[in-house]
Amino acid sequence: MKGNAFPFTSYQLPFHHSTPVSKITAFTYKIQKKHIELNWTVEANQDSNFFEVEKSKDGKLYTTAALVFCTEKADTDYYSFYESKKSATNYYRIKILHKDNSITYSDAIVTKKAD
Repeated sequence: MKGNAFPFTSYQLPFHHSTPVSKITAFTYKIQKKHIELNWTVEANQDSNFFEVEKSKDGKLYTTAALVFCTEKADTDYYSFYESKKSATNYYRIKILHKDNSITYSDAIVTKKAD
């Protein structure tokens, strides 16, 4: 063989990074008596593994308040979580743990007890 000719030719297939498409499209709360109820809507639910509801008193340091496991429903699904309301103001966010092991967060919401 002359030059750089090889009997076999290979080429690299284009790399497609699989980014999770599941995302929270709505995140709301309701205060009823001494309880707070969080509700969120997820698009592309099938790409989610589970959720962590995270809570903070200052909006900076968050701790896990609950784990919420995903359904097997494809496309859009709805989730809720409620707990006792102990302080006047709390911050909540939802951490999405995707099936590909990546993590994304919702925006935080601030809950205030009506006086």
